[in-house]
Amino acid sequence: MESVEDSFQSMKISEERKTFNFELLKIVGWKSCPTEFHLQPQLSFEDIESIIDKNGQLCLDVDVNELPRLKRITSDFTITPNSVKTPPEPKPNLLVIIMAILNAYKEKFDGKVEEVDLLNALSEYDVLTPRNPLISIVSKEPWTVRAVKYDEKWPVLINRERIYNLTPGRIGTLFEKVITVPSLYHRVYSVGHATFADSNDIKLHIGVMGEIDAVDSKGNLVEIKTMGRWMGKNTNFNRNTWTQSILGGVSIVVRGEFYQKKFQGAATFTRRHITYQTIDEFGRSIPGKNESLDFAGEVLRKIVGSVKKLGVVYEISGGGSDEISVTEATIMEPFVISKETVLNCIEVFCRK
Repeated sequence: MESVEDSFQSMKISEERKTFNFELLKIVGWKSCPTEFHLQPQLSFEDIESIIDKNGQLCLDVDVNELPRLKRITSDFTITPNSVKTPPEPKPNLLVIIMAILNAYKEKFDGKVEEVDLLNALSEYDVLTPRNPLISIVSKEPWTVRAVKYDEKWPVLINRERIYNLTPGRIGTLFEKVITVPSLYHRVYSVGHATFADSNDIKLHIGVMGEIDAVDSKGNLVEIKTMGRWMGKNTNFNRNTWTQSILGGVSIVVRGEFYQKKFQGAATFTRRHITYQTIDEFGRSIPGKNESLDFAGEVLRKIVGSVKKLGVVYEISGGGSDEISVTEATIMEPFVISKETVLNCIEVFCRK
């Protein structure tokens, strides 16, 4: 099993998998819930500085020991779902990805960087995106994203959702709470550099962010999933879980299968139906998983190629095939951030 030191290096998913690679750059965390303020398309130098200073809400260097810690379960237990709801939570995904990449790049050079260096850091990527759009593409369900490119040398910025719709009373969320020791952070994420290679070995470089559920005792990143025992070996569910995991640098998958009378009310978990597997063990019996990743790479290339005009926000949709629909967005909503915000981020990290 990998150690956390191994996880922070370039991570190949398996020996047979040559067209995808993932390198974990940073673990970041929100100390408290983001607000609408963080979703503003245009943030000033002072705004950005306030978000990441020592009293700010966002930590760009979360220690792995500060993440939610996985607990071993020694007895069976029952969870009763409830109807508790919380207000929708903002998702300033692109802001976090950009700042994490700039911070990681700056650390490579012991903090001595100029503006041109940080511009070069962004130019290493073709796309910056949260993980969810890629999972939707792999599952071949309908999806819609907003995409924009501000400079010929910059990546295409892709985003799908601007808020979480949280349901903390669901079985899956409650299961996570039972099997983990909570973190002091409100929410933690991995930010990584993924590469998709086509048949000619031409690589597409993706900056991608995904939420982290927990770490185990050795510091391995953990994905936690639940499913009803009656679902059996649900291939689509497992494929999506595998995809979600490798796009977040996850080494361990914990899956809880529960029994529920009449498919409602209390859910019972037994120890023997809670499994712990490495990502390779989990993925071994999932057919078509590598082909699904190749498919996601093909769709991403089409998205990049469809963003023709600099500074124009496009609405791009698809689902079920590699065909996509592209239109210029008529309303500028904060699914993407402004060029000025990106430049202000660069200025902050030059001075930081």
